[in-house]
Amino acid sequence: MSNAIDENEGVAGAPEAGGSGAARVDFEQLRLSLAESAKAESSPKTKETKAPPITMARVRKQKEADRKKAEGGVAVQVFRPEHLLAALDGVSVRSVDSDQSGRIKKTVELLIQLGPDRALSAPGPAWQSELDELQECFPSFARAIEEVVRPSLAILSAGGVARPTPLLLVGSPGAGKSFFAATLANMLKVPIVRMDMSSATMSCTLSGLGLHWANSSPGEVFRTLAFGRAGVYATANPVFVLDEIDKAGGDLRFDPVGPLHALLEESAKYFEDESLPGVVMNAGHIRWILTANATSTITRPILSRTHVVHVPELSEIESRHVRTRIFSGVVDSLEIPEFENWIPQSVLHGFADMGPREFKTRCVMAIGKTLARGKYRVSENDFATGLSKPVRKIGFM
Repeated sequence: MSNAIDENEGVAGAPEAGGSGAARVDFEQLRLSLAESAKAESSPKTKETKAPPITMARVRKQKEADRKKAEGGVAVQVFRPEHLLAALDGVSVRSVDSDQSGRIKKTVELLIQLGPDRALSAPGPAWQSELDELQECFPSFARAIEEVVRPSLAILSAGGVARPTPLLLVGSPGAGKSFFAATLANMLKVPIVRMDMSSATMSCTLSGLGLHWANSSPGEVFRTLAFGRAGVYATANPVFVLDEIDKAGGDLRFDPVGPLHALLEESAKYFEDESLPGVVMNAGHIRWILTANATSTITRPILSRTHVVHVPELSEIESRHVRTRIFSGVVDSLEIPEFENWIPQSVLHGFADMGPREFKTRCVMAIGKTLARGKYRVSENDFATGLSKPVRKIGFM
């Protein structure tokens, strides 16, 4: 059973339990077991307690955590099993409809099956050289790498446990801020969550929607720590990229930035999702990367909780490199083995002023045109549109 997130219906933000070894949990027995466990912790005289139901999934996850510990890695408990009792009790004492009650119970069941431990993903043995390569590719982000990223990775590689310093990257559109963050997450091999804060209007995106709402469901923090992201197993230290934090708005009663006041501090170790009150999650190891075009509209509490790095404009060489990587990423995502991962230098030069998002769209269009004419290698003409400027010629190809 994978703990990568899967948008299945019926569970409050969790994948369906699957596989022949994933036994269903008796929730009455679960309630009794958790109650006994909580009682044992508060009473030293109690020697025998009932353990939570054991499933093959739980055993596999525990073995994986033990293996990582044996290899010198660190496993972090992202929730306490006894806190699940509070979630189950909350269902019975609140006015919760049967569908919502079923979703909560399935979520609790999956948490029990997966177990509370998540690996604190540490960088590989070649992390220093990989980080040097990252800095060579993104020289504009040298300060961010040397002041925030490298120190935190050094602590992790030494077996230490420390909260990554939240990073705020400030620069003009097209500076490559989001692309840098995504490349870093790919290097670290951890789940990445990207959110466009300019369109966020409610805090529930991060912290979940409370039980008093009919469509109550967990937020991205809970979902990622518990179940990971598509194709990437859950870790205790995923990367969250919040784009355009300076443009976040909406009703002040549901401030989308509000949850960050706690999540960017030490108190993140005691994060509680609105949809599962009583279940405390350890979100203190998340690597937060915020991006903005300016700091003038960012609230003082956010600025005081982040390390601000102003990113200079991309040089022409950096711009070409970023666009080459964008094109390569598009080709890889299409999964067409015959298609050549090659782009004309004239295109990289001609679209130097185009933002990364727009250029990515243009790459998809160009590849589609290429395939439509039965070819597997783009040409300069494939990037042209009726509204685009002519591609500027340069003296080499």
